[in-house]
Amino acid sequence: MMSGVIIDLQAYVEVSEMKKIVFGGDDGLRRSGYIHDQGARAVVVCCHGLFSWKGDEHSKFARLGRALASEGMTLVRFDCTGCGESEGQFRQSVLGQRIFDLETTLAYLESEGKLQPETPLFLIGSSFGGSVILCTAAQCSRRVNGLVTWSAPVDLLGYYRERYAHYFQKWQQGITVTVENDGRLYELGPEFLDSLEQIQPLSFLDKLVTVPLLIIHGGADEVVPLTQAHMLAGHYPGPHRLEVIPSGTHRLMEQYDLVESMTRAWLNEQLS
Repeated sequence: MMSGVIIDLQAYVEVSEMKKIVFGGDDGLRRSGYIHDQGARAVVVCCHGLFSWKGDEHSKFARLGRALASEGMTLVRFDCTGCGESEGQFRQSVLGQRIFDLETTLAYLESEGKLQPETPLFLIGSSFGGSVILCTAAQCSRRVNGLVTWSAPVDLLGYYRERYAHYFQKWQQGITVTVENDGRLYELGPEFLDSLEQIQPLSFLDKLVTVPLLIIHGGADEVVPLTQAHMLAGHYPGPHRLEVIPSGTHRLMEQYDLVESMTRAWLNEQLS
């Protein structure tokens, strides 16, 4: 079931060819995002990574939004709880909360008439956001027409157990840790581990047998190993395609033009 949504009276603010949106949900937190609204051919909603945000006008999602708008598609990018301009504390922004954030965003789009029952819906998830869209699509009350993951882990518990091995014992003892990423500090509490144990994306895949999936991953990803992409492709029950960019690092910025081209072509293929 979609979460309730509270519409902000100043929800739309013109920003170049984008509009800023501010909306709330059942948890009382306001969320911030941008909508590139140029047509109803399809709606594409983007979900950012763990330590990331919706991005500025030069970000990957913004660039994709402008490109898709030229093809009659609407793209929405938003900040999850405690990230970017959205309210809340970062330590609240665990997997379960981010699924709720995405559900709240879809409910907002429905309430505003941007997402009609017949409108094709696609979800794109970058890194941690890839797991968020897989879990959300599997339990979504409306049809999702396709999924795209960029540099995403799928075995989150195994991945973070290896990446943050030195934090696991502290989380198990109920201790909050401080994690450094790109020069910034973030607090992750035991609730982060709890959410990973309670919600495991691999267990949701059997509900996605009819949902097409495009997996894009860099062969030189220094954060999420390529084995995660192969694992997702190997376990995914529905139609899927794995595109490996040999020189691609985690953020895929140097290969962005290729990533955009692959993503646009695949979306148009699904709509044809």
